[in-house]
Amino acid sequence: MDPRAALSAAVVRLLTPLVRVLLRHGMAFADFAELAKRTYVQVADKDFALPGKRQTDSRISVLTGLTRKDVARLQADNVASDAALAAERNRAARVLNAWVLKRKAEDGTPALLTMDQFAELVKEASGDMPARAVLDELLAAEAVQIDEGLLRLLTQDYRPQGSEKDGRRLLILGEHVRDLLESADHNLTHPPEDAFILRRVYFDNIPAEAVPALRAALRAAGEDVIAKAREQLAQADLGDDLVAPGRTRVSLGVYYLEESGPKSPGESS
Repeated sequence: MDPRAALSAAVVRLLTPLVRVLLRHGMAFADFAELAKRTYVQVADKDFALPGKRQTDSRISVLTGLTRKDVARLQADNVASDAALAAERNRAARVLNAWVLKRKAEDGTPALLTMDQFAELVKEASGDMPARAVLDELLAAEAVQIDEGLLRLLTQDYRPQGSEKDGRRLLILGEHVRDLLESADHNLTHPPEDAFILRRVYFDNIPAEAVPALRAALRAAGEDVIAKAREQLAQADLGDDLVAPGRTRVSLGVYYLEESGPKSPGESS
């Protein structure tokens, strides 16, 4: 297939679920188009500068097809950052990971913690973040419950359960899909021997009555993969106190999907 045709087909596939999310949350096309323009400018500025030369508005205009006026406006605009939301989520996730890996009961399960022990854990895993703020977040996410004055861990993963209007679950959507696309982009621009793992397996003629059991079994298999990856990554991670030489973020994701009706031939890839 012609590369441009293949790219167009891939973009339509990528945009279809994204547009569904946007419409569900009331984002009109004009708002999406403005974000797309802004992202074109940011990526062209950051990733496509000529070696040894300062990136100019004129070159960004040539690369993106946007007018120089648009480029200058978008470069000057101050946009609300999701950094605060990301930091909040990362702190909560770090606390959960530390609890699972470093605060274990005799049977190997996450231990019950007193409030003071939890505060120590937060200080260890999340720096100067107030312990009460982290606890409130984990309680709201239904990851922790208070049981006769002790804190009990209910889940090993941070999955906000509150209203999607607060942006937290939508932020997680962006993080997960971004990582998947970054992995695919790496594989497009590197030789096979340097490729990241990007695999899936699917069949498209599963009887509906078999789906619940498959869903449960594959969920358990996925959770096992994530648990093992968490252990390996935690052993290598230096935490917040030290800056690793050549600091690198490593991520391994697992996803599961069900769709009704035939889409394409069953295959693994």
